[in-house]
Amino acid sequence: IPRALPVILFLPEDNLKLSPHQVLLRQQIEAFEAVEDDVSSHMRGRNKPIAFGQVGIRCLHCAHLPVVRRQKGSTYFPSSTLGLYQAAQNMSSSHMQNGSCTEMPQEIKRQFV
Repeated sequence: IPRALPVILFLPEDNLKLSPHQVLLRQQIEAFEAVEDDVSSHMRGRNKPIAFGQVGIRCLHCAHLPVVRRQKGSTYFPSSTLGLYQAAQNMSSSHMQNGSCTEMPQEIKRQFV
């Protein structure tokens, strides 16, 4: 059943198949479609520009912030679905585990330690 975006990556059956860290990580990430703000703001270090409607992943806690106010590593636009796992791992290490996410509740930050 297709689901409308944005959608949190976590699924209930993840608890049966993934490590506790991976489950926690997926609970903090949502898939979404790029809007004009994403298209015009995410050009650093990219080989290809982001297209309007392109699917990306972002930190659930930072999603409400304007793109320019989000901390480094909060949003990724992998070029294919094969890059989703690595993008989530990058987000985990560069944004969530190191404490740079200013919007994540302290109780969740402690779980990443």
